[in-house]
Amino acid sequence: MSLSANHLAHSQTHPVDIPQGCQDSLAEYGICVTSRLPPDDRITPEVKAYVLIYKSDFTTLEKVAEQFFAWEDWGAYLQEADFDNTEVVKSMTMAPLWGKNPQGESVQLRRNYFIFDTKIPVIGTQRSRGVAYYWQLNQRPEETSWGFRLAEEKVEIPQGEPPLERPEGLAHQSGVIRFIDCLNSDQCNQDEFLVIYSMRIRHQVPLLPKYAAQYAREQIEALFTGMYLR
Repeated sequence: MSLSANHLAHSQTHPVDIPQGCQDSLAEYGICVTSRLPPDDRITPEVKAYVLIYKSDFTTLEKVAEQFFAWEDWGAYLQEADFDNTEVVKSMTMAPLWGKNPQGESVQLRRNYFIFDTKIPVIGTQRSRGVAYYWQLNQRPEETSWGFRLAEEKVEIPQGEPPLERPEGLAHQSGVIRFIDCLNSDQCNQDEFLVIYSMRIRHQVPLLPKYAAQYAREQIEALFTGMYLR
């Protein structure tokens, strides 16, 4: 199995760099979500989230990461944030399997089977169904990071679910999530953890990048707010 996400580099090559425009939002709300639109409408927009978490709420970096990987709770996270534009119909953890990372190395893949219904003006409710793969990029005391992508080929799905020849609703989704201990960072305080989530997304319906980015920003902000800040 090949993971076609060659644009994802190991996160240790990327220093922690919080945009200047996020400082006020992080200080007041604990979260900042940004988007960068491509010059070409055929290219997927990039959305980033920065989340500050107090160590008094999550005592270890591993607990911060496992809060994210508790996929069965994603619907509850959106409800905690009072976000009703997306309904998590299903979000299930599948047994891990072995595959290849973008460098051709054998890695263990964590798998999430999901069905989301998202309200989109004019189009109505769009259903997204698929399997997301996550693989570890590095694990150090001060940071653990994972690459992820939407499986764009026919994949195994949970027993009893309709066959899935390709993902529904989404044409592409890939990115990196970093879980960082701020103990030795000049970007956040030593009593905090920092999560940096970077994602590229493209819908199967012909959405302009600015609208795709808007829906992704709103959904990601609600998800991480309910996940860590409620």
